[in-house]
Amino acid sequence: MKQAFYLIFLLCIALPGQAKHVIGGELTMQYLGKPGSYRIQLNQYLDAVTAESTYDEYVTVNIFRKRSPVLMGSFDLSRRPIEKIVYKNAICAKSQNLSTLNVAYSANIQLDINTYSDPAGYYVVWERCCRNNNIANLANSVDVGMVFYLEFPALTQSGKPFVNSSPTFSPLNGNFICLNQLFTTTYSATDADGDQLRYSLVTPYQGYTDATFLNGTTDPRNTYPLVTWGTGYSAGNAIPGSPGLQIDANTGQLTVKASKVGYFLFTVQCDEYRNGVKIGSIRRDFQIPVVDCPPNTPPPAVVTDNGKVIQDGKICEGSALTLSADPDPKWAYQWERDGINIVGATSPSISVTVAGSYAVVKSFATQCSGDVTSPPIKVDVAPRPSAKIRVTKSDGTEVVPPFCEGDNVLASASGVTGSNTYQWQTTASALQVSNGVVTVLKAGLYSLTVTDGATKCSATDQLQINMRSAPNATLTASAPQICQGDSVRLNTTDSLSYQYVWEPVAANKRAELWVKQPGTYRVRITNAAGCTAVSPDRTLAVLPLPLVAADSISPLCASSSRITLRGVPGTGVWTGPGVIGNQFDPMVAGAGLQRLRYTVKSATGCANSATRWVQVSPSLQLLGPVSYRVPRGEVQKLQQQPSLPNATVRWLPPIYLDRPDSPTPMFQAGESTTYTVQAETTTGCQAKAQVAVVVYDRLYVPSAFSPNGDGNNEIWRPINSNSFPDCEVAIYNRWGELMYQGTGANAVWDGRYGQTVVEAGVYTYTIKTAPDDPVLSGKLTVVK
Repeated sequence: MKQAFYLIFLLCIALPGQAKHVIGGELTMQYLGKPGSYRIQLNQYLDAVTAESTYDEYVTVNIFRKRSPVLMGSFDLSRRPIEKIVYKNAICAKSQNLSTLNVAYSANIQLDINTYSDPAGYYVVWERCCRNNNIANLANSVDVGMVFYLEFPALTQSGKPFVNSSPTFSPLNGNFICLNQLFTTTYSATDADGDQLRYSLVTPYQGYTDATFLNGTTDPRNTYPLVTWGTGYSAGNAIPGSPGLQIDANTGQLTVKASKVGYFLFTVQCDEYRNGVKIGSIRRDFQIPVVDCPPNTPPPAVVTDNGKVIQDGKICEGSALTLSADPDPKWAYQWERDGINIVGATSPSISVTVAGSYAVVKSFATQCSGDVTSPPIKVDVAPRPSAKIRVTKSDGTEVVPPFCEGDNVLASASGVTGSNTYQWQTTASALQVSNGVVTVLKAGLYSLTVTDGATKCSATDQLQINMRSAPNATLTASAPQICQGDSVRLNTTDSLSYQYVWEPVAANKRAELWVKQPGTYRVRITNAAGCTAVSPDRTLAVLPLPLVAADSISPLCASSSRITLRGVPGTGVWTGPGVIGNQFDPMVAGAGLQRLRYTVKSATGCANSATRWVQVSPSLQLLGPVSYRVPRGEVQKLQQQPSLPNATVRWLPPIYLDRPDSPTPMFQAGESTTYTVQAETTTGCQAKAQVAVVVYDRLYVPSAFSPNGDGNNEIWRPINSNSFPDCEVAIYNRWGELMYQGTGANAVWDGRYGQTVVEAGVYTYTIKTAPDDPVLSGKLTVVK
C-alpha cells in the first residue's frame, strides 16, 4: 500500500500543465467599514513539490450579476506573502513529499452600492485549467478545469446600505488520511456579522476552461459545468469508506474512514443565513491523499502543567499556562488549537495565553509512523477585574492630577463590588482601608490591587498624584501703548490645560488678547488641577499717528529708467515691487499696476503709511516683416505694428510712402529703400526697426530661339534674371527628360543636350525664382 501512496505523489510531481500544482482554494469578501468598500481575497493551495519557483504577481477575478448574468467588473488581486501550511506529522509529510503552500491574493475595492442593488445578488469567480491528472474520484481527471466561487447579496436593500461580510473558512491544516483509520478535521467558518452558517458537501465546478483555453473569460454564465464523478462517487461519497466522507451541517467537521488509497477531490460549501433567508455562499475546493500509513504508532502524549496531569485549565487574562508533553528526542510534536495546527509549535511544551481547546499530536521524530493526538484540554481565560483609580473632589466632581496643595481629594476604585478585595499602597507603605476609597493627603505614587473573589484574578492600577502650586500668571504686551487705529497683543502663560478669564474682557478664553481700547487689563488663569492665579495689571493708552504724505507717480514704461520717490517727512521708508532705497525701477517691478507704500514711524513707535499706485506698461515692440521684394512699378503694403495701443509710428525717410505716420503704409512705385521705423507711446515707451524694400524688374521668358549656327537668336535665357540670383531653371522634352538645368544669371541654354543640338520642336521650361515663390512653367519652341 505504501507503493500506491508513492505512485500517487510521483504522478502529481511528473504531470505537466498549467496550474496543475493548485490543489484547492476559496474566495472571501470582507466588509471594510464603508458602504461598498470590501477586501476580496483568493487563497490558492499549492502542492509545493510540483509548484513552479515563481508565482503570478496578480490574478483577476470577475463579478457578475446572478439574474440574467451581466459582467459588473473585473479586479486584479495582488499576491500577498506566501505561507506554508503546517502538517501535524511533519516527518511523514516530508518522507511522502507532502508540502503545501497558501498563495493568497487580495485587493481592496470600492463598489457603487446603487449599482449593486439587484435582489437576486451577485457572484465572484476565478476560473482556470487544469487540476491534477491523477484524481481518483473523477471519471476523467485529464485537463479538468477549476472554478473558485462566492455569492454575495445586493449592497442596497429596502433603500438602505446592506452590510455583510462573507464567511471565512478556518485556516487549512496540512493533512493526509490514513487508510482504514478514522479521520476528522474541521472546515468550519466564522462570520463577522454573526449570520447562521450551514455546511454541505457539493460537486466541484469544472468550468469552461481546458488545456487549450487555460484562463476563464469575462463572459457571463448562468451556470458552471460540474466535474464528472467516477463510477460510485458523488458529492456525498467523494471518499469511499465506512463511513465515507461526510460533514456536520452545523459545525463543518469532516469525518471519514477511507477504504481506498488515492488522491480525492471534494468541495465544502458554506451558506450564510440571516433571519432564515440565505444571503450568500462560499466554497472551498481541496484535494487530499489517502495513503496506507505505517502501523507503528507512539503511545499517547501525557500533557501536564507543572508536573501534574491536566484536563482543563483556567488562566487570568494577560497571564500564560504552560502545557508540557513527555519530552524525549525520539518523539516529534505538533500542537493544535481548536483543531488547527499552530505554526511553529513543535516543542514538547507550549505557553498558552488564548482561550481554546488544545491538543498535541505525537509521532516518531526520525521515521514516518502513525501519530496519536492527546485528549483535548479546554483552556478558559478569565477577565481581570477593573482596577481603574478614580479621583474626585470632596463634592464628588471627578478630577485628574495634579492638584493644588491643601485640596482634599479622594482616590477610589471604579465599580466597587462587595465580592472583590482592595489593597492600597503608597510610595512609603500600605494604607489601612477596608474598602476601595482612600483620602489623598499628600503627593506620591498610589497603587491599587483588586482581586476578584470568584476567579482570584487580580489587576493593578497606579496613579502618580502630585500637589502643585498655582500657575505663573505673567502678562506681556506687544507694544508699550496702543497706536491710534491699531491693536496691542497681550500674552500670558500658554498651556492647553489652562483656562483663562480676561478682565474687563471676560469673553475671551485663550492665552492671548488683542485690545484696541485704552484701559487696565489683567488675566485670571486656572490650571487643570483647579489652581488659580491673577496676573499683574497692565495699563494701556492710545497714541496719535504721525502725519505722512507722498508724491503721485506718472505712468511708466517697463524699459524706462529709475525714478526718485518722494515722501514727507523724509524719514520714511518706501516698500513695494521695484523699490530700491528711495528709487523705483520699472524694469524690476514688471508690467502692471504696482502698489508702493511710504511708511513713517514716530518716536513713540507708532507707524503711518501712504499708498501710491504706479502703472507700468510693458516694453514696446514693432511686429512685422523687415524685408520686402517689390516688382518695379507695383504698390506694396508695408507693416510694422506696435505691440501697445495708442503708440505713434513714423517711417524715415518718408519717400515712396502714402502715409509715413501709419503702421501699415503703402509703398508706391519707387526705388529700393531702407526705412527706419520709430514708435513711441504717451508713457515714453519707444521701439525702432529697420525695414528693407528691394525693387526688382520682372522676369521675361522668351518663347523661342533658333540654335542653327546662323548667328541670330542662337541662345535662350530669361531676361532680367540678374534680379533673381537664386532662380532655378530646368528644360524638359516632351517625354519629360531633363535637357538643361541652370541657376540665376548663368541660366543660358545653347540648345544642346550633351554635345548635340536638340531637334526642333516644343519644349517645357520650369523656373523657380526663389525658395518661397511658386514655380513658373511654359512652352519653348526650338526653331532651325
